[in-house]
Amino acid sequence: MKTYPQFGEMLAQNMLRTCGLIPDLKRAEHYRELGTLLIDLGRLYLAEADALSTAETT
Repeated sequence: MKTYPQFGEMLAQNMLRTCGLIPDLKRAEHYRELGTLLIDLGRLYLAEADALSTAETT
């Protein structure tokens, strides 16, 4: 199974950027970045699940 270690650090950094006393517009920007990373990570894991499912049936 593939792993994506770079996502862990990127997610942690973006999560930290959503905390604290920052202006709402800046926080919204960080939430968008975090959401995009989570969607990308989800797509990678779904693709890996599809690859594993296909490998077992062939």
